[in-house]
Amino acid sequence: MTVTFAKDWNYDRDTKAAVKVNGVTFGYAQARIALRQALTKVGGSGLQAWMDNHVARVINGPHRSTSNELHMTVLGMKGKVVLAGFHIKLTPQGNASAVSPAPTTKTGHALDAMDAPSIANSAAL
Repeated sequence: MTVTFAKDWNYDRDTKAAVKVNGVTFGYAQARIALRQALTKVGGSGLQAWMDNHVARVINGPHRSTSNELHMTVLGMKGKVVLAGFHIKLTPQGNASAVSPAPTTKTGHALDAMDAPSIANSAAL
């Protein structure tokens, strides 16, 4: 049904600025490319099902996990209920390299990013 972005989804709280990957700000265009690439990876079909049938909400842009892997976090939601989570692992250049399950305990910012593009489903990426 839709892909949404949480407010401050790509805000780096350490640098107090937008997240940069390989020296370039990681914005909506880069996120769309990574999401589109993720659909072709193992585990991407689950993410695609959420985009096409419910809501896939990007809550965190590129950030490092405790194992130092660069990834984005996307939640599968029905209404305000989080039912699935996905980590999209990224290369140092910002390309999607894998999709894996993510905890569903995170919610991201309660508000949507007001400047986010309208993305109706996976085909619109």
